[in-house]
Amino acid sequence: MSNIEVGKTYNGTVKSVRNFGVFVECIEGEEGLVHISELDNCRIENIDAVCSVGDAISVKCIGVDDQGRVRLSRRAVICEEQGLPYEIREVKPKRSFSGGSFGNRNSRNFGPRKFSNDNRGGSGGRSFGGGGFGHSRRPPSGGSGFSRDY
Repeated sequence: MSNIEVGKTYNGTVKSVRNFGVFVECIEGEEGLVHISELDNCRIENIDAVCSVGDAISVKCIGVDDQGRVRLSRRAVICEEQGLPYEIREVKPKRSFSGGSFGNRNSRNFGPRKFSNDNRGGSGGRSFGGGGFGHSRRPPSGGSGFSRDY
């Protein structure tokens, strides 16, 4: 378990930089992640513009999950220094492309349905009886105008 306490501010050292954030060592041998969204008050395109390996930065611990992973925030420290309110941004779970509405061909809508005998409008064909939406004549059998082979 981590000795890093939630709500406490630490002066740490950037140990590694990734495209999603930076890992900061707060206590010797213990580090946490500063997600890219928690590095500054504004959107960051390039993490290298904010910090690099070896830089000393102030961070606040905003959470420790059930697996012992530490969430840190530089943005929280900046907000405190400027007297601005700070709200923790919830990290969205990663999208799963293996099922559900992503990646499952049976659940996707690929546009309008295609029918082999699609005679909407015009005369003739096998569709609903009535003007403009199918044929306008009665079938020779004198039925209702509906067909079962659609």
